[in-house]
Amino acid sequence: MSRRISGRATALLLLCAALLSFFVFPVGAVGGGESQPALAENQTVGSRFLELFFGEKKEQDGKSGDPEKEEIYLVPGGGIFGMRIYGCGVTVAGEAEENSGESLFRAGDRILSVGGIRVNSCEQVRREVAKSDGGEVVFEIEREGRTVEIAVTPKKTDEGLRIGILLRDEAAGIGTLTYSDPSTGSFGGLGHGVCDSESGALLPMETGEVTGVILGGVKRGEAGAPGELRGVLTEEKSGELTLNSECGVFGRLTGESDAKEGLLPIGSREQIHEGAATIRSTLKNGRTENYTIEIGQIDRTSTDAKSFRIRVTDPALIAATGGIVRGMSGSPILQDGRLVGAVTHVMVNDPTEGYGIFIENMLAAARRAESAAEERPAA
Repeated sequence: MSRRISGRATALLLLCAALLSFFVFPVGAVGGGESQPALAENQTVGSRFLELFFGEKKEQDGKSGDPEKEEIYLVPGGGIFGMRIYGCGVTVAGEAEENSGESLFRAGDRILSVGGIRVNSCEQVRREVAKSDGGEVVFEIEREGRTVEIAVTPKKTDEGLRIGILLRDEAAGIGTLTYSDPSTGSFGGLGHGVCDSESGALLPMETGEVTGVILGGVKRGEAGAPGELRGVLTEEKSGELTLNSECGVFGRLTGESDAKEGLLPIGSREQIHEGAATIRSTLKNGRTENYTIEIGQIDRTSTDAKSFRIRVTDPALIAATGGIVRGMSGSPILQDGRLVGAVTHVMVNDPTEGYGIFIENMLAAARRAESAAEERPAA
């Protein structure tokens, strides 16, 4: 019995000695001066343990270690882009000039169905109204969060049957590019979703396009009155939008990118810290510049567009805009040589303060969209 216990103890001591030599001494100096290979880039301690003691090596996609630990490099943006979103529903923009009577519709009403048929474009509304042949048509609309029905009798005109209102079936605006990936052409921007101006709900999107912008100036922000970048969208198409999400808009840019020299690693939510940082924005055409800010009140559990507070400290930016203005959403936030997030919101009562989103949250939203597209059955 004692000999059996002694044998087990000896085996246990040998194993402990082996483990101690592995964890105490630096890799590359294990054993009696004999050189050992160091950890390969991205190779985990677990895979190194298997290789040293059991002669096994863990391989994943031709690389050693955990791919989740690999650095992600992106090109920080800062430039202004225009966007048009289609398939976001039909909204009443106002009354037509020829409308002489009192309209039952109000600007901002969202038309859900016409004659019991769901509609998602102005053309669908016109088609369903034409089917009425001048008879009464029931419109189902969404107004101030409520669903109501309106019965309307179209009027016959030289152009056909009309109901006396102007309709809109697209959304347009400007924002700031957060990042691009030259290897794939993919990009992310805005840092928050494009929402309905009346209800605040995220706008649905069937298709979208990226356009050029001609900036026309800056409306300076003041307490109680947020400012904005003023611009006009051009007909130049520079990409497509594929996703409008609560964490930003995403898509692909067309053409070759020569910005690979600007690649920076991203910073995780654990790496970002309170203190000095920089945002990159464009206030004048063709001039993208860096401005200083302070990061504070970090919520490391955040999964939305309000991950941490920011405060503008740059005198030049405050003088030009008063702080954060509309159109600056998506401005990349840089800290310690890493892309850590993007500007998303401004505080109404103090335009020098606002919120930022973790870059990880934006990339997670983009990955979810890509996964959903891959799982969608072919038509």
